[in-house]
Amino acid sequence: MAHRLRTRGLKMDLIGFDSFEGFPEPDREDALPDGTYHPQAIKGVFNDAQYNELVRKIRLLGYSNNIRLVRGYFEDTLIRFKGMRFSLVHLDCDLYQSYMTCLKFFYSRIVPGGYIVFDEYDFSRAVYPGAKKAIDSFLADKSEKLMRFSDAASPRYFICKQ
Repeated sequence: MAHRLRTRGLKMDLIGFDSFEGFPEPDREDALPDGTYHPQAIKGVFNDAQYNELVRKIRLLGYSNNIRLVRGYFEDTLIRFKGMRFSLVHLDCDLYQSYMTCLKFFYSRIVPGGYIVFDEYDFSRAVYPGAKKAIDSFLADKSEKLMRFSDAASPRYFICKQ
């Protein structure tokens, strides 16, 4: 994201949130129709992300002044940013409760005309069914409607905050 912004002559600050410990425990909403969980939707998956290695790569690429990494689970870390407003939020949360936590936090902090982009909505139902459930549930009483990027190689969805 930082690279794409730079190539367009834009210099913006980016904040990346990640536990760097893998997934938390999934909820019932994350279960597949047969009641089981996909192997990529269980506690601890993606626990191989190395914080120090990512910081090193960011520094080597020259983005240290633009990218801030926040370690920890969303429910513990987002609150530190409660005074901020956001123009773009890209959610790649995978699990139901993670999406709900992020949507509840970010939705009211998106500036008018800002975007929330969803990484898992329609294309990963066989792995992360809770993502679609959380997004649909959260947006059910909102005026914003889910839209799809028409030129994306695989389906990608977003809302534009009114």
